[in-house]
Amino acid sequence: MSPRREIADIYKNPRLDMPRKRFLIAAIISRELNKIGVQAVVVGGSAVELYANDASRYATQDIDMVLTRTDGVSEIMQRCGFTSEGGIWGWGSTDIIVEFPPGPLAGSWDKIITINADKLTDVAVTYLGLEDVIIDRCNDYKNWQTERAVIAAYLIAVYYDKLDLLYLKQRAREELCYDIVKRFIKQHRININHVSEENPRRKQYFTTDDYTQRLENLTMDLNTYEDTAQIILAQISPKVLKRYPHWGVVGDIFLLNELKKDGFDEATIRNILFFSPNGYKLNNYDRLIRVQNMLRRYKRYEQRGTLEFWLNKQGRD
Repeated sequence: MSPRREIADIYKNPRLDMPRKRFLIAAIISRELNKIGVQAVVVGGSAVELYANDASRYATQDIDMVLTRTDGVSEIMQRCGFTSEGGIWGWGSTDIIVEFPPGPLAGSWDKIITINADKLTDVAVTYLGLEDVIIDRCNDYKNWQTERAVIAAYLIAVYYDKLDLLYLKQRAREELCYDIVKRFIKQHRININHVSEENPRRKQYFTTDDYTQRLENLTMDLNTYEDTAQIILAQISPKVLKRYPHWGVVGDIFLLNELKKDGFDEATIRNILFFSPNGYKLNNYDRLIRVQNMLRRYKRYEQRGTLEFWLNKQGRD
């Protein structure tokens, strides 16, 4: 099958969301470039989308790839069905856009990661390393103060335990954005306590009539929801509320456990937990941090063998 036909089949597949389509198309392009000895590294918004792991909160429109060399690339892209307009490659009348920003790679080749594609392709996709993606977004924030650039703060919070902080700080100094990285790290340490339901300033919110009304509204007519995650939450919430009338942290633990038993993947679980009533009075960024903390808590309970104990707790802890 020609690469053009492969891309057409992927784009028309109704079971694939746009992030997945972009990933598979990047895999096909990477495979074809590999045939002529060119390595491609996905950077920019597509790399952020991978690490953000939450398409409903962060989405990009194009695929940016830095190449080891550019000769022969035009022929490959044309073979894949793309046409160029001012260096921007489009695929017919679709919203699939590919760009090749000039090198060299803005980061370390030692930090790049490779994600294996599934049975639809026979190659993997290479992405810019996490720390370098954070630096890229911090530069975006430094230069443009764009709201989406604050994703750097989210990535630091979510992957804090896995980050190579020495490398991150070194790159931040080189790129003159150390003050931003330092601020985001400090904010993460503050937010860990801020988003916790044990924080006295947050705990008082859960005794209000407004919060009680929010719990009652969870089971409202499903037709009022537009987000799939909200619909799933509304479907499961009666089961949670029957056992934990005030929901609470343990309600989220129970919800998470039910979602895992039902076979939902982690990205979907993140989306559903985002709408948990325990996110009351939190902005979107803090909700995302709270979701990450809840996933860590659940994993810790599993590892310690205390999950059943928590599931048997009653009320708001």
